[in-house]
Amino acid sequence: MKRRQVLEVGACGLLLAGCGLGGDDDEPAAGPPRYTLADLGRIGSVEVSVVARNDAGDTTGWAVDASGASFAYAHVGGRLVSLSALYAGSVSPLAINAQGWVVGRCTPDDTSDVVGMEPERPFVYDGTTLRALRAEIGEGGEATSINATGLMVGRTNVVLETEDNRADAFSYDGLTLRLLGHLGTGRYAQATAVDRLGRVTGSSLVLPEDGGAWPPSHAFVHDGGTMLDLGTFGGRNSSGLAIDAEGGVTGYAEGADGLARAFVHDGTRMRDFGLHAGRRTTGLGIHRSGRIVGFAGHPSEDDRVALVSHGGAMHDLNPLVDAIGAWRLLEAHSIDADGRILVVGRLGSQLRRPALLTPL
Repeated sequence: MKRRQVLEVGACGLLLAGCGLGGDDDEPAAGPPRYTLADLGRIGSVEVSVVARNDAGDTTGWAVDASGASFAYAHVGGRLVSLSALYAGSVSPLAINAQGWVVGRCTPDDTSDVVGMEPERPFVYDGTTLRALRAEIGEGGEATSINATGLMVGRTNVVLETEDNRADAFSYDGLTLRLLGHLGTGRYAQATAVDRLGRVTGSSLVLPEDGGAWPPSHAFVHDGGTMLDLGTFGGRNSSGLAIDAEGGVTGYAEGADGLARAFVHDGTRMRDFGLHAGRRTTGLGIHRSGRIVGFAGHPSEDDRVALVSHGGAMHDLNPLVDAIGAWRLLEAHSIDADGRILVVGRLGSQLRRPALLTPL
């Protein structure tokens, strides 16, 4: 088995330099932009559920063909590829980069060689082959994001050679595995997104497990050497879910009332985008201008609402879409350099239908 190079990276405090994000506080008093909607739920005769999209319009996610068979797919450069056909097991894609490379998690059909309780392991699809990265990264984890240079990040239930029952946030560039450390005395961390310069966001426990209630976890930013605790708005938990090209982070942070609020951290401060109609908000995507997208409500609720920020507040996307028809937009997952927003909604009685919003 090929031995991994592993570099442990310390977890100490850091005050990041400002990333030059003006944020949408500086936008004019006029309302947020209006959008047109394009249905992304079909590629030819195949029904698809889009998980991630790059700026070129390449997508990955799950598909169902005319016979009713389901499979993980990548649609890159107009070519539809079944990722499931490339691996003897289940495949769950999570992210796609500018080159059309896909990462996620996979579980082999044959788990006789599994070490520990979780058989999942990260994978990467490079446009030709799909490789499970068990020897390189470990098992019990996943790759959640990949940047244009091929640097991927995620979570691993740590190096197979240890008996330490913990999970580590990692970055992996194809040669070297870097374990990013933990906040406080916690022993669990996961990375969720990486930017073009290798800055990483995610969440980490700040206290060890003690057999009682799950300890609090906080959002972090990691610059490749140190980990910054982004804290909360007076509550227990926060999580960094997306990072833009300038290092701006969004996600959610709880207030003293226990309700989550979407935030933007611009390198020096964390800005509270508040509740929406009294409901919790979460940021899932961010553009370098500081504009964020996400949703209001709980992820398990069917009546959650897709949101976009403008003027320092979160706005329901549904009334901002021209000729929306029978669509009900539930979540906004990402926003690209041209302001196009990947959303998931309900079209009539259908659930989890993907669409692309383009600003007018």
